[in-house]
Amino acid sequence: MKSSTIISALLLLVLAPIANATCFTTGLEGDRTTGHDKVPRMCDYLAGDYAPGQAKHHAFTYSPNWYPRRWDFWITNTGNVVLHNSWDGCVEFLNREVDCLQGGETHYPTLGWTFQADPNDGPETDGQTGGMAWALTIKDHGQGVK
Repeated sequence: MKSSTIISALLLLVLAPIANATCFTTGLEGDRTTGHDKVPRMCDYLAGDYAPGQAKHHAFTYSPNWYPRRWDFWITNTGNVVLHNSWDGCVEFLNREVDCLQGGETHYPTLGWTFQADPNDGPETDGQTGGMAWALTIKDHGQGVK
């Protein structure tokens, strides 16, 4: 096991009780199996460095019964310094949000992160209506992301 993985696991154990977790109680119920299956792919795009206040979004569309639905994933650096979001940490934290029937959001104030997974109707914004559609949005909140 890599030392970074061990450190991440220890941080999760120590700091998890300091999180403000919310499972959404309204909106669509997402296909959690599909959500969990796609989280690693989402983290290929969402892992990396985040400037203070920076939020990244990635989504995928799937078509149960020929009607397009999607999972939207957001990760935000809520701190005031540049932070690195590891791939392993991304997968762990986003899967926790997918565990909520209607998606969820958790704030980790001591770590400086917010993770969100939200199931929605309709395809991703590129207009595709079936299969997989991918989009990546980065918001820098005026912080000058490079």
